[in-house]
Amino acid sequence: MEIAHINGSEKKRENQRRTGSIILIGLLLLSTLGFALGTVADKNSQNLTSERFNGQYWVYTMAGREYYFSISKSEMDFTKINFTMNLADIQNKILYIDNPSGLSSAIIETDLVGWVGKIQPACFGKCVIDIPEKDCTEPIMVIRESESKTVRQQEQCVFIDGDEKTISLFLYQLLGMK
Repeated sequence: MEIAHINGSEKKRENQRRTGSIILIGLLLLSTLGFALGTVADKNSQNLTSERFNGQYWVYTMAGREYYFSISKSEMDFTKINFTMNLADIQNKILYIDNPSGLSSAIIETDLVGWVGKIQPACFGKCVIDIPEKDCTEPIMVIRESESKTVRQQEQCVFIDGDEKTISLFLYQLLGMK
Protein backbone atom coordinates (compact mmCIF):
# COMPACT_ATOMS: atom_id res chain seq x y z
CA MET A 1 0.00 0.00 0.00
CA GLU A 2 2.90 2.36 0.71
CA ILE A 3 4.33 1.75 -2.79
CA ALA A 4 1.05 2.74 -4.38
CA HIS A 5 0.98 5.86 -2.21
CA ILE A 6 4.57 6.76 -3.21
CA ASN A 7 3.78 6.23 -6.91
CA GLY A 8 0.68 8.41 -6.54
CA SER A 9 2.66 11.13 -4.75
CA GLU A 10 5.39 11.04 -7.38
CA LYS A 11 2.83 11.27 -10.18
CA LYS A 12 1.14 14.17 -8.42
CA ARG A 13 4.48 15.99 -7.98
CA GLU A 14 5.43 15.27 -11.59
CA ASN A 15 2.08 16.70 -12.77
CA GLN A 16 2.60 19.79 -10.57
CA ARG A 17 6.10 20.29 -11.98
CA ARG A 18 4.84 19.86 -15.53
CA THR A 19 1.97 22.31 -14.94
CA GLY A 20 4.34 24.82 -13.28
CA SER A 21 6.81 24.51 -16.15
CA ILE A 22 4.07 25.09 -18.74
CA ILE A 23 2.84 28.15 -16.83
CA LEU A 24 6.40 29.59 -16.58
CA ILE A 25 7.10 29.00 -20.27
CA GLY A 26 3.75 30.60 -21.14
CA LEU A 27 4.55 33.66 -18.99
CA LEU A 28 7.98 33.99 -20.59
CA LEU A 29 6.50 33.81 -24.09
CA LEU A 30 3.74 36.30 -23.27
CA SER A 31 6.14 38.77 -21.64
CA THR A 32 8.49 38.55 -24.65
CA LEU A 33 5.58 39.11 -27.02
CA GLY A 34 4.33 42.02 -24.88
CA PHE A 35 7.77 43.64 -24.88
CA ALA A 36 8.10 43.27 -28.65
CA LEU A 37 4.67 44.75 -29.31
CA GLY A 38 5.30 47.56 -26.81
CA THR A 39 8.56 48.45 -28.55
CA VAL A 40 6.85 48.60 -31.95
CA ALA A 41 4.07 50.76 -30.48
CA ASP A 42 6.64 53.11 -28.89
CA LYS A 43 8.53 53.51 -32.18
CA ASN A 44 5.31 54.21 -34.06
CA SER A 45 4.12 56.76 -31.51
CA GLN A 46 7.49 58.55 -31.57
CA ASN A 47 7.29 59.00 -35.34
CA LEU A 48 3.76 60.35 -35.34
CA THR A 49 3.61 63.94 -36.45
CA SER A 50 1.18 66.34 -34.87
CA GLU A 51 0.44 69.72 -36.37
CA ARG A 52 -0.83 72.93 -34.81
CA PHE A 53 -0.75 76.64 -35.56
CA ASN A 54 0.44 78.79 -32.65
CA GLY A 55 -0.66 82.10 -34.18
CA GLN A 56 2.70 82.71 -35.87
CA TYR A 57 4.15 79.36 -36.91
CA TRP A 58 3.00 75.89 -37.91
CA VAL A 59 4.42 73.64 -35.22
CA TYR A 60 5.02 69.99 -36.04
CA THR A 61 5.96 67.53 -33.33
CA MET A 62 7.85 64.46 -34.47
CA ALA A 63 9.84 62.01 -32.35
CA GLY A 64 9.33 64.26 -29.32
CA ARG A 65 10.84 67.30 -31.03
CA GLU A 66 9.13 70.46 -32.28
CA TYR A 67 9.79 72.01 -35.70
CA TYR A 68 8.57 75.50 -36.62
CA PHE A 69 7.54 76.52 -40.13
CA SER A 70 6.01 79.75 -41.37
CA ILE A 71 4.24 77.80 -44.12
CA SER A 72 1.92 74.81 -43.60
CA LYS A 73 2.86 71.59 -45.38
CA SER A 74 -0.65 71.54 -46.87
CA GLU A 75 0.40 74.59 -48.93
CA MET A 76 3.40 72.77 -50.40
CA ASP A 77 3.78 71.39 -53.92
CA PHE A 78 6.01 68.35 -53.43
CA THR A 79 6.18 67.70 -57.20
CA LYS A 80 8.92 70.35 -57.58
CA ILE A 81 11.46 68.41 -55.60
CA ASN A 82 13.79 65.70 -56.78
CA PHE A 83 16.14 64.47 -54.09
CA THR A 84 16.69 61.29 -52.13
CA MET A 85 18.80 62.59 -49.23
CA ASN A 86 17.37 61.76 -45.83
CA LEU A 87 18.40 62.35 -42.24
CA ALA A 88 20.44 59.14 -42.12
CA ASP A 89 22.62 60.49 -44.96
CA ILE A 90 23.67 63.55 -42.94
CA GLN A 91 23.32 62.28 -39.39
CA ASN A 92 26.39 63.02 -37.25
CA LYS A 93 28.28 64.42 -40.28
CA ILE A 94 29.41 67.93 -41.09
CA LEU A 95 26.78 69.58 -43.25
CA TYR A 96 28.12 72.37 -45.43
CA ILE A 97 25.88 75.20 -46.56
CA ASP A 98 26.63 77.51 -49.48
CA ASN A 99 24.15 80.32 -48.97
CA PRO A 100 25.59 83.73 -49.90
CA SER A 101 22.27 85.56 -49.38
CA GLY A 102 21.71 84.01 -45.94
CA LEU A 103 18.22 82.99 -47.07
CA SER A 104 16.63 81.03 -44.22
CA SER A 105 19.93 79.66 -42.89
CA ALA A 106 18.62 80.03 -39.34
CA ILE A 107 15.62 77.83 -40.16
CA ILE A 108 17.81 75.09 -41.60
CA GLU A 109 20.28 75.24 -38.73
CA THR A 110 17.53 75.21 -36.09
CA ASP A 111 15.70 72.25 -37.63
CA LEU A 112 18.81 70.17 -38.28
CA VAL A 113 20.74 70.81 -35.06
CA GLY A 114 20.97 67.53 -33.20
CA TRP A 115 20.76 65.53 -36.42
CA VAL A 116 24.00 66.66 -38.02
CA GLY A 117 27.35 66.73 -36.27
CA LYS A 118 28.07 70.30 -37.30
CA ILE A 119 26.77 72.89 -39.74
CA GLN A 120 29.44 74.94 -41.44
CA PRO A 121 29.46 77.58 -44.19
CA ALA A 122 31.25 76.60 -47.38
CA CYS A 123 31.51 77.46 -51.05
CA PHE A 124 30.35 75.15 -53.77
CA GLY A 125 33.37 75.25 -56.05
CA LYS A 126 35.82 78.17 -56.00
CA CYS A 127 35.54 80.69 -53.18
CA VAL A 128 36.66 84.31 -52.84
CA ILE A 129 36.39 84.33 -49.06
CA ASP A 130 38.22 82.18 -46.53
CA ILE A 131 35.80 79.28 -46.03
CA PRO A 132 36.10 75.65 -47.23
CA GLU A 133 35.59 74.92 -50.93
CA LYS A 134 33.45 71.82 -51.43
CA ASP A 135 32.17 69.64 -54.23
CA CYS A 136 29.51 66.93 -54.19
CA THR A 137 31.64 64.33 -52.39
CA GLU A 138 30.42 65.62 -49.00
CA PRO A 139 26.93 66.70 -47.91
CA ILE A 140 26.40 70.31 -48.99
CA MET A 141 23.29 72.41 -49.50
CA VAL A 142 23.62 75.03 -52.19
CA ILE A 143 20.92 77.65 -51.71
CA ARG A 144 20.16 80.31 -54.29
CA GLU A 145 17.30 82.80 -54.45
CA SER A 146 15.41 82.08 -57.64
CA GLU A 147 12.02 82.22 -59.32
CA SER A 148 12.28 78.53 -60.31
CA LYS A 149 11.49 77.12 -56.83
CA THR A 150 13.04 73.66 -57.24
CA VAL A 151 15.04 71.23 -55.15
CA ARG A 152 17.31 68.72 -56.84
CA GLN A 153 20.18 66.47 -55.85
CA GLN A 154 23.46 65.57 -57.50
CA GLU A 155 25.53 63.04 -55.52
CA GLN A 156 25.71 64.57 -52.01
CA CYS A 157 24.81 68.10 -53.16
CA VAL A 158 21.29 69.40 -52.73
CA PHE A 159 20.52 72.48 -54.80
CA ILE A 160 17.69 74.60 -53.43
CA ASP A 161 16.62 77.26 -55.90
CA GLY A 162 13.80 79.46 -54.67
CA ASP A 163 12.68 81.22 -51.53
CA GLU A 164 11.74 80.47 -47.93
CA LYS A 165 8.84 78.31 -49.11
CA THR A 166 11.26 76.20 -51.16
CA ILE A 167 13.51 75.72 -48.13
CA SER A 168 10.49 74.67 -46.06
CA LEU A 169 9.56 72.23 -48.82
CA PHE A 170 13.05 70.75 -48.65
CA LEU A 171 12.95 70.46 -44.84
CA TYR A 172 9.50 68.84 -44.81
CA GLN A 173 10.79 66.17 -47.21
CA LEU A 174 14.15 65.70 -45.46
CA LEU A 175 12.52 65.34 -42.04
CA GLY A 176 10.02 62.83 -43.42
CA MET A 177 6.98 65.04 -42.81
CA LYS A 178 5.76 65.04 -46.41
